[in-house]
Amino acid sequence: MPKHCTKCQIEKPATREFYYAGKKWSDGFHPHCKTCQIAYAVAYKRRHPEKARANRKAWRQRNPENGRSQQRRRRATVEGALHNRMATRINAALRKKGRGWELLVGYTVDDLKAHLERQFTGGMGWHNRSEWHVDHIVPVSHFKFSSFDDPDFKACWALSNLRPLWSKQNCSKGGRRELLL
Repeated sequence: MPKHCTKCQIEKPATREFYYAGKKWSDGFHPHCKTCQIAYAVAYKRRHPEKARANRKAWRQRNPENGRSQQRRRRATVEGALHNRMATRINAALRKKGRGWELLVGYTVDDLKAHLERQFTGGMGWHNRSEWHVDHIVPVSHFKFSSFDDPDFKACWALSNLRPLWSKQNCSKGGRRELLL
């Protein structure tokens, strides 16, 4: 059954794919399509950043489990876990947040996954990713960088400087640089 969005005037099927559902509307769907609703929300956040931030904070306090369970679900996948590890380490290295780590380092989570898989040693796999670390061959502490544009930042996070290493080995290595033969 088609429905007209009262905002953009485009006719779309009256389904959850195109409209948000709710009991307070006679047909069970919001009068504006999802595209218009999202555009409005983005514009509102730009016009009222403080109020939007306060609303998000209040929602998180009222729904503490919602955000945590979403993070757990995201980290349950190989890609999600890798993404989380990289974002955490890069943000810690720079103490800044902002642009996504993939834009900063110049490769994707799929590139990283393939790179690590090529270097797995006996017994390593995604099934036991808690038993190994993504190791910096040349440790982060050996690089001096203060921004994303520093050549040292790019060298530190280059795929050629990353490898999978058993947790025990990586912890015993610490910040020392090992020579590879």
